[in-house]
Formats: sequence, C-alpha cells, structure tokens
Amino acid sequence: MHVLIIFILLGSVVPPTGSANTNQPPLNILILRDAFSSSKTLTVDQYKAAIDTYRASLNIDRAKLNVQFMTIKEFNASRFPMAGAYDAVMIGSSPLSVKYQTGTIGRSANHDTTLQFNDLTALKVDELFNSIVRVGLPLYVHEDAANGGPQLKRLASFATYSNVSVFPKEGEKNIDQQMIQQLNKSTGIRPRLTSTNVTYNQQPITNNTITVQQDVRAPINFAYNLAMSPSAATIVELYIDFDHNDRFQPQEKVVEQAAKLSATIDFTLSRPTFSGPKNWMLVVKDTITGRADFKKGSFVYVDQQVQANILQLTAGTSTNGQISRDLSDMLVDPAGNYAFKLTNGNTDSFDKGAYDASLAANEYDMLIFGFQDSYNVSGSMSETATRKVKRFSETGQGVMLTHDTIFRTNSADTPTSEWERQFVHQDAASNISGQRTYTNMGFGAPERTSQAIKVQDGIFTNYPFKLDAAPKSISSTHNQYFTLDLNDPEVTPWYNLYSTSGNRVYGDANNHYYTYTKNNFTYSGAGHTNSFTQLDEKKIFINTMYRAFIGANHKPYNIIESISDQVNAYLKEDIKTKTLEVTAGRDVRIMWRPSDYDFQDQSLTSTFTYNGKTSTFENLRNYEVREFVIPAADVIEGTPLVVSIETTDKRNAKVTDTLTINVKQPESVSDLIKVTRSINPSTISLYETGTINYQVEYPEQFDRLPNQLGDKFIRIKLATFTEQLPKELEVVAIRDAAGNELPVSNTQKIDVAFPLELYYLRNGSVNVFLPEESGARRLTFDVVVRAVQPSASILQLKQADNALKTDIDYSKKQDHILDKHNDWDKETTITSTFPDLFINIGSPFAYKATIPDVTLQIGADQVVSPVITDAKGNVFTNPNWKNLKWEVVDNDGIVQLSGLGNNAVIKGIKTGQAKLRLTVEPGEGRPAITAESTIKVISPPEQIQINAQSLYVGQKVTVTPSILPSTAQFETVRYETVSGDSVSFVQKGLALEISGLKPGETVIKATVIAGDEFTNLNIRMPSTTFTVSVVAPTLTQTPEQLDLWVWDSLDEEKRVNDTASIRILSNPEVGKETTLIGTIPAALTVTPIASGYTLRANHGHGSNGNVTSISLQTAFVETALKNVVSNPTVIRVNEYPNQVLAQDMTINIGEDAAPRSPSLQFWPVTATWRDYRLEVLAGEAFVKVNSSGKQLIPVKPGIAKVKVYTTLPNGRTFVPVIDTFYVRVIETSGESKDDRY
Repeated sequence: MHVLIIFILLGSVVPPTGSANTNQPPLNILILRDAFSSSKTLTVDQYKAAIDTYRASLNIDRAKLNVQFMTIKEFNASRFPMAGAYDAVMIGSSPLSVKYQTGTIGRSANHDTTLQFNDLTALKVDELFNSIVRVGLPLYVHEDAANGGPQLKRLASFATYSNVSVFPKEGEKNIDQQMIQQLNKSTGIRPRLTSTNVTYNQQPITNNTITVQQDVRAPINFAYNLAMSPSAATIVELYIDFDHNDRFQPQEKVVEQAAKLSATIDFTLSRPTFSGPKNWMLVVKDTITGRADFKKGSFVYVDQQVQANILQLTAGTSTNGQISRDLSDMLVDPAGNYAFKLTNGNTDSFDKGAYDASLAANEYDMLIFGFQDSYNVSGSMSETATRKVKRFSETGQGVMLTHDTIFRTNSADTPTSEWERQFVHQDAASNISGQRTYTNMGFGAPERTSQAIKVQDGIFTNYPFKLDAAPKSISSTHNQYFTLDLNDPEVTPWYNLYSTSGNRVYGDANNHYYTYTKNNFTYSGAGHTNSFTQLDEKKIFINTMYRAFIGANHKPYNIIESISDQVNAYLKEDIKTKTLEVTAGRDVRIMWRPSDYDFQDQSLTSTFTYNGKTSTFENLRNYEVREFVIPAADVIEGTPLVVSIETTDKRNAKVTDTLTINVKQPESVSDLIKVTRSINPSTISLYETGTINYQVEYPEQFDRLPNQLGDKFIRIKLATFTEQLPKELEVVAIRDAAGNELPVSNTQKIDVAFPLELYYLRNGSVNVFLPEESGARRLTFDVVVRAVQPSASILQLKQADNALKTDIDYSKKQDHILDKHNDWDKETTITSTFPDLFINIGSPFAYKATIPDVTLQIGADQVVSPVITDAKGNVFTNPNWKNLKWEVVDNDGIVQLSGLGNNAVIKGIKTGQAKLRLTVEPGEGRPAITAESTIKVISPPEQIQINAQSLYVGQKVTVTPSILPSTAQFETVRYETVSGDSVSFVQKGLALEISGLKPGETVIKATVIAGDEFTNLNIRMPSTTFTVSVVAPTLTQTPEQLDLWVWDSLDEEKRVNDTASIRILSNPEVGKETTLIGTIPAALTVTPIASGYTLRANHGHGSNGNVTSISLQTAFVETALKNVVSNPTVIRVNEYPNQVLAQDMTINIGEDAAPRSPSLQFWPVTATWRDYRLEVLAGEAFVKVNSSGKQLIPVKPGIAKVKVYTTLPNGRTFVPVIDTFYVRVIETSGESKDDRY
C-alpha cells in the first residue's frame, strides 16, 4: 500500500510537452500578454509575426525553456488542464494604450475588441493560483498587468507568496527580458514524464485504433517513463474522459499507483461503449509538493456503433435549411462507426405538440434547431414549447441551437424571446446556453465572413474528421448578440469567426465564437445562409453533431439475454428472431442486462412489468445481468405473457423494451422419462459456486417397447449421466438426494451412475410400475459447479452436451411371479437429454479492499480510490458488491468527506489525525469487508519571514520569525551564521536575541525544523536569510551651550557660584561606560553622575575680561566604540567683579581732544564681566561722557569728578560695584609744556 500525501504549498491550445526520452526536459513556460502588438491583429500570420518580434526581444534560452505564448483572450478561452502543464507562468508588459482592462462594448457593432476583454476571468485566476502559486512554482507579473483589471489585481495580490513576483517598470529597461533571464536560470522542481506509449492487450495499436472483437474487451496498457527516479511519495494516476467533454474530472481517475522510473498501468473498458475517440491522461504527481506533470492523448475505440436519432426543426413551417439535403452522403460512416438518422420537422409543429409522444418515449437522442437567418423570428415558439426543449436538455440529452436562435430585438433592455428567457441566465448553473451579456454585436449582420478558425483541439476538432489548424471555409455568416461566458468552466469554444480585413480581432472567443459546447448543449454559428456548400463546413458540422451526441447523456438500453423454463430456452439471438413459447405451469426465468453506454452512469433503475404486475429494481449495476422469475402460477396456457422492461438513468433518460411470450400446454405425461433441471443462482459470481439441480422422473406406466423381449417383468437397474461442462465451469461436488457425496473424477465433466430398483409388469401393451417391489420413481441429484473463468456472454449448457442413459433389463424367467434374483438380461438403453440451461458468470465478489493512508494539507482535497480485489487477488474494474460506504472515524472536524462514484473525496479542514474506513458489502449474505487507513491533516510551513534588522553596538534586539501559514506545524527554528561577525545571538524558543558586537553586517539563516508530524515525509522545510546591520550608537550631550556665573561678593550671603548639568544620551542606550573628553580648567568643577555630569562655576575663565569657552565631549570607554564621540557642550564661565578701581587721569586737551577711556582695574582678576558706565559727578563743564557711556571727552581745562560703575548682565541681580576718580583737563601746546587751565 502506498501513501497519498497532498500538499498545497503556500488548448488549439495544448500545453507544451517536453522532449521525449531525455533526462532533463526543457522547462515549460507560459507567457501571457493582453496583446503582442499595439495595433489591431486580425490574422494568424499577423499574430505569429507579433509573437516572433516579441520573442526576439526576450533572449530566451531555447535549450532550457520551451515557451508558449498566448493572449489573455486566448487563455481565458482555453480548457486544457493547468495542473502539471507549466513550470512557470509569466505575464508580460502591455503594448496597448489601455492596459489589461476588460472594458465594455456596449450595444454596438464594433468588432475591434483589441482594448477590451483583457482581464483574466476569475476561473483562470483560480487555476493559476491552484496550479502555480499554491505549489510553489514561479509566477512573474509585470507592473502593467498587476495594475490591470480586478482579476489581475487579485492575482498580483498573491505576491505575499515567495514564488510570486511583481516586476515594476524601470524607465526604458526591458523588464520582460529581465523576467526571462531569471527563468533562464531556473531549474525544474517537478516530476516529469518523458514518454508514454499505449498498447492494447500488450500489442501495438494500428492506426491509433482499438477494435473490440467478439465482445471481448482486453486491457489497455499505458506505459510511461519518468525523467528522474521518483521519490517514495510520487504517484502516477490514470484518467479516462468517460463523458467525452475533453476534461478530466476527479471521478474519472481510474487507477493510481506508486510511481516508478518506468512502468505500465493497465485498464479495461469492461462494458460496451460508443465507438469514437477515448481521451486519456497520465499524471505523475509529487504528493509532497503537489507539483505534477501530465501527458494526454486519444485513441479511437471501435465498439458499439453510434446510432443517433436526431430531430431537426426548421423555422416555422419552412423546410429551408434541412441538413439532410446537403449532408446526406456524410450522415453514415462507411466504416460503420456512426449513423445519424435525421427526422425533419419544424417549430410550428413542435409548438403544436406534434412530437410530444415521441419525446415522451425518448425516441430522439438530439434536437437541432436551425438553419435560417433571423431564425428567432420565424422559429419563435411559445413558453410551453421552449420549456419542453429545456426539459429535454435537463435529461442530459443533446440540444443544438444555431445562428440567430438566441436573439433580442434591437436595443431592448429585457428579453424579447423565449429562447433567451429559457436558455440565458446570469447564474452559470442555470445558464443552459453559456451565452450571457447582451451586446447586439450581430445586429444588421455587419462584418460578414466566410471563414472560421480553430480555438482548441479536442474530440470536436478530431472526429470523425481530423481538422487541421488552417482557417476553414464556411458559408457567409456574422457575429451573434450575446457574449460567451468564459468564466463558466463548462463552456468550451471550438471555432471563432475569422476575418482577414475589417475589425474582427483574432482570438476573441467572448464575442467572435462560431461553435462552442456547454455540457450537452451545442451551438453552431451556421445558418445565416440555409445551405451547406463548403466541404470544410460540412466536416465541421458532422463533427459538431458527433460531439453534440457523444458529449450528451444517452438513454439506457436493455439486453434481454435469455428466457427459459425447465423445458424451453431462448438466447438473445433467438429472442430477436423466433416466436417465444414457454410451458404452462412452470417458472419462467428472464435474464436481462440494464445497460448504459455512458460510463458515468454506474447504476440504473429497471421496472419489470408482466400482465399488469410491476416490480421496480433500483441501484442496478450498469451492464450486470439480472433475473426475474415469473412464478408458475402466473404461467397459464393460452394467456400470453406481455413483458415490458423500462430502464432509467439518474437524469431520467429511459428506454422501454416489450416482448410477448406465448404459453403452451404441458408436455405429454406419457413420455417414458421426464427430465428437468434448474440452476441456483442463475448468476454465479466468478470463483463462486452454484448448484444445478437435476430431476428425473420415471413413469408409472409406459407403452410396450418396440420388440420388447421381456414377456412379464422388466426392470430399471442403472442410470448414468454425463455432461461436458464449458471451460468457464468446473465440478466441485456431486450429491445425491440424501446429500451423499459422489466421486468426482474429472472437474470438466459430470460422470455419475445411479443404481435403481424399479420394476414393471407388462400388462398387455402397457408396462405398469410395481411400487411395492420398487424404489422411488424420482431421481434427484445436485451438481455444485464453480465459475473459474469470466465469460462475456451467457453460458449455455446445451442439451446436446448431456446424456442420461437408463438401462432396461428383462427377466429371462417367464413366470407370473417376480423373482428379483432371477437372471436378467439387457433389454435396451434409453437416452434422455436435459434441456438447455443458461448460466451467467457475474463479476467476482469483493474479497479484500485496501485504501492508502492519506496525508494532506489544510484546504487540500484528494480523491481516494480503493483497490478492491477478488479471491484470487486480481484487481478488477467492474466489481460486484451490494453497497460501498465511506466514513471517517474520530473525525472531530479534521476533514470533510464526500463521495464521487466509488471514490472518496477527502478535504483537509484542520490539523489532526483521523481514520478513514471503507466498508464493502459483497451481498448475498457475505461478511462485510473493511479497509482502514490513516488520514493526517498537516500544515507544513510554507514560508518563514524575518525582516532585516539594524542595531547599535552593544544593543540587544529580539526577533521573532513569522511562519506561514498561521496553522503551520513545526518543532523549532534553527539559526546559523552565513557571513559576518558583527553580532552574537542566543536562541530563546523560536525567537533570537541578537547583540551588536561591532559595526558591520552579519547574514543569519533561519530554517524551520520539521516536527514529528512529518516523520518519513520528504518535506523540504522553508528557510530564509536576513541581514543584521550593526552601527555604532550615537552620543548626544544637552545642552549644547551653557553660560555660568560666579560673583564673589564681599557680602558672603550674596555670593553666586552657578551650577548646571549636562545630560548624556546614548541612542540606543547600550549601557556602555563613557568618559569625558577635554581639559577641565580650575574655573569649573565637573562631577560625573548617572545621567551625565554636574557643573559648578568656581571663577571666571578667560583673559583680559574676555571669556574663553570650555568645550566638553563624551566618548565610550570601550575600544570598539572609541570613535563614537558626542557633540560638544560649550561652557562659558563668567565672573562678576566685586570691586572696580579707577585711577585719576589727566587729559591734555591741547594735544588731543579725542575721547578717553578710564584706567580701571576689576577685582578679582578672574572677573570676566568688565562692562561699565561713566557718570560725571562734578565738573561737567570740563568733561562729558560720550554716547557709549564708556569714554570721557575733554571740554576745557578744569577738574571733574567722575563715577564708574559696572553694568548688570541680563537677568542677573548682582549689585553693581562703584568707584570715583578725578579727571584733570589741561591744555598745553606741543612746544610749551606749561599747564593752562
């Protein structure tokens, strides 16, 4: 048993495939753009040329990258599997003026949609998220796209995932080329398939065709090779597209195996199906990462002919557009694989109910409405009639609408026809047609064209006619009136209208669709003209009809395998051709297969009715033989048995088969020996047993035998029975009526003898039984047989292959008294044969089941397929059981469980462990089979994020990682230094305490360490690196400047010595010792404190009355921080004088009349404040004070008394100091020294 581990980590559009048989295939890259040219692109050649120009600008390494280019329009229309298609997706720059926008057409005939419909659909964003983003593959988005429409913005929001990058514009740089250069350096991180090969029963397939012969269906073999040896968690899955919609749904997964480097997967299509293409897909998936690769293909499977009864309804009462005229030579396949039977009708008759009975009887497989221009006008129908069409489509059977059926009167705001009301809806689930938004683009038939171009490949484009990619010629037609809803995953466009001139841009399936499908609904744009003259168009239409039929639901069918009583027996070939007759008074056994060619219809319901009596059987397995027994009491001579079997599928498509069985009188009782036999059960499961009961009744009397020798007495002494069994059966045991076992000498042949003691007396011409002398006339024995080989058809134990030989002796003694011991001699041997007996070999009973352990992530889901084997250990594709039940034990909300056919779908809800249990009831009283496995829902870490850090030397910082998702399970985080030595760190739980040691950068790696949840799981834990920048701290001193004062007043109480403090701030606070830088003069006392320093002014600092600034700075003591110095604090120590001494002065006015300054002395000598003022106390006539107040101006000779006093500094309250002095003003000439007053 292997283990499923499912994680979510964090076309003609056909995805590229890697080169076969190489170990390292190129990476598959998808590049999307809103356009590859700034101008309107109409043709394929223009489109290819634009791509070539763009490609040339990218410098793609083609040896490494296999690149596919698509526009957003094309991508939105594509329907190939995204999961496993690409290694990376890139959305490039836009050459358009309006970039990546949806826009709106409005109601106009504008066919140029270059600037519109360029946003992704929500469907495609979800596909990209699930197939690329969540599994960790690169998604690169150019800024143009990231700023585009709402859905592209949603896609760009996934940039929180480490594998998603939005590339901003950088001037004129080629950002697209930069994205490609990164992809050129990428390496593959997903498993890859290098080659696949499909054979049938181990034999090569000729012409890609498998033909079922004689109803025997052999295994189809899918061989594959991987590029690299797979891990233990890698699986290979096989999908078969059973419903022919060119998609592979979870319920279409048929086989799952642990991957090998090279291996083969076998699968058998075990019951009949329609002839035609069968799509397959092999997927290799790494269940740890969710990353995958796939290869898909198709082969033609020739089995049951497609026989489609089609009702075409032309408009009104007209016969215009009847395709039987133009396509009559193409409706039947010369090879016999399909035959379309067309019935011509019209909407007028349909509206009046002319086809109601045929519809009720399910006579039609498909309805076609068309072909005529303005079909909605002539072919309009009532609400009642269009609802009939809607109900028909709801059974899953095929409906095709064509040109101008879904139409609205020009510019109307609401629907104007029942076609729109019934078939167009804003809700995709209710929108049968797949058309959605009214644009009126086709009104007036503008921009007509006679060409169509393929959108993508599939059954539609490949069968019966293989159509290449070249434009196809069609009858002239035009656009329609509604957009196609490409956000609906069931809508698949196949062909677009195509023009080489005008405005119809290439690749827009939203507006320019020609043919598309949605489930069983098909649309064809044909019908603007009501004839098909172009061969291309005829081929497209035959393909359209085939795809419409094969992609629809089909009514079931019944195979009546046999009708038998104990005497009469009819196989299915006889039932079709012969008059059916059974014997009155005997049970009538009818074996039939309720069947459906649709593989998705696993179970059916049959209603069995005979002569008014009804029984209903539900949940009958598709194509499994069932038996109904009409009891003997209801089998009356002369009263025919009218039998009907109605079989219905889940969508109420049904079929009814009716037959009449005549009832004849019983056989003559005068027959010599009466033999009957029956089987229980009539269906023997492979490897199981059934019991054939043989009954022989010898007569009470019988006519004298021809040439009878015995004159008086005859006896039956011995009966021997032989029967050759078909190879599918073997004899297990033979038992007589008493239950005694008889010897078995040959398991392929019944060969047994029974001693008898039956005596008869001839009485005239009749032999009469002597009961007193004899044993029982009835001989009964059972043969237990085992089914040892499967059979594609009902086994017929033929009457010609068995013989009951009864030996009759006569008494040699001619006497009237019976002497049993007398000599006896052989009279004759009578040979009797038992009638044909029908046995069905059914599928083997389920004997053992296994289911894999499942490990999945929250939000992930996985289809779990059981492996159910029979008693021989063989895995079979059509197992036999009564019921299959899935359940989760001890769930506690850990998972959600749902079912898809025989598979279970598990979705992870929250982390934890539960048990998945499968219970299979084989039926017929057999004990239930139970399989259990472990479900683990885990949440592996997808990303670890730690921001870059910046700290100072000596600083400590604690970082805590962010680990996504929030539910992530892990044990711890491991930290290691990648480079640098500027920090030390200590781990504390998940957090890391980092200490700055010295300036510089250190790179640290953090790796998530898995816990026990991931034991034996090959999970790569995420890691990240982050940079720690260590810078020196800053030291700041405040204030930057201080002015301090000293006043050594003679009055001690008034003396002043200013104090102050300097605060030292370390940013950040690193707790390191600091020291003072600079010389501290005696004028200042500095005392360190916790926050810095305190200062005391002792005396003035300066010279000649000028203050000299003192500059103090702080530095760290630690050597590593020796260069960290604070800003300086400039300190001015001022001192106010306590004395001023003025000297008397003489001024000779004769020499100079200039102002004179007094001669002053300030005390103490350290006083720095020497600002003063002069005031003339007496002798103002001789001197005066100038305007500065500091100088004297001599006026005339004489003596004056002058006062000098100090000024006060601003804001200070010192007491000025005063002195007086005398000034003598004299006047002498230069030659004469005589004083003159």
